[in-house]
Amino acid sequence: SPHVFSIDVEGLDEEVFSAIDWTFFTPLVICAETWDMSNKRELTNIIELVTSVGYTVFAKVGPNTIFLRNEQFSVVEL
Repeated sequence: SPHVFSIDVEGLDEEVFSAIDWTFFTPLVICAETWDMSNKRELTNIIELVTSVGYTVFAKVGPNTIFLRNEQFSVVEL
């Protein structure tokens, strides 16, 4: 698997994420567009899907969410 996977397929992101075999494809970092610019809403279904397969929301940058694979990173509270 690649270390970083970034996706923006103009409205088809959920379909792409749903089609991925997450037992085989396990990048360390995922960047996905999770803000619907035209409807001004967060795409919580994508966030829920990615977190359900072993990732944690690390940051939100513009319309994108950065996810880190759980077993590779631990969150440290400062």
